[in-house]
Amino acid sequence: LDSLSFFHPAPPGEPEYTVVPTPTPVPTALPQDIWDRAFSSAKNGDFETGISLLETLPEESDLAQKSKIKIQEWKKILAEKMGKKAYENAMQLATKGNYSSAIEQLKEIPNESSFYQKSKVKLDAWKKIIIEKEGKDLFSKAIKAASSGDFKSAISHTENISKESSYYQKSIQKKLEWQKLLSEKAARSDLSGLTIQFIGVPDDLAEVFK
Repeated sequence: LDSLSFFHPAPPGEPEYTVVPTPTPVPTALPQDIWDRAFSSAKNGDFETGISLLETLPEESDLAQKSKIKIQEWKKILAEKMGKKAYENAMQLATKGNYSSAIEQLKEIPNESSFYQKSKVKLDAWKKIIIEKEGKDLFSKAIKAASSGDFKSAISHTENISKESSYYQKSIQKKLEWQKLLSEKAARSDLSGLTIQFIGVPDDLAEVFK
């Protein structure tokens, strides 16, 4: 019999033995082949695949140390590529006034990218723009509500204005004014609701209170 086969007892009613071939082992990729494939991917701009391939090289391989250096090199290139794309997308969104989405794009920039420091400057600037815009909108809503006599809603709007907004101090002043008006309105309402009941009061005294 072939050395790649072995005897296996057959089920009842079948011939005494059947020959089962030994599975052929799957050839393992050679380190040099992995190295070449990784460089081919990187050459085509697919650094992620290149990095993934190099990470499969066994530690005992002669190429293991070189692969670690290349992995770090390609990770920097990949980070720069990702940073550039995210930064450009963010700038386009900001140009259209979509600062919230632009900020989300900036958060995608890796720390290793040269665009990271630029992104921090833009991030702070755009956050201030958003805060200012929200403050302006809330203050306008508060003024509109107050003009229609809805002081409670007006006060509620002012309480949502950020302290970093230039509208914050204005909103504090208006809030105090509106709280005072609300108190006066409540006091008048209480006075108008008072009723004097005369129970068992002589007619001559009752006339005094009419």
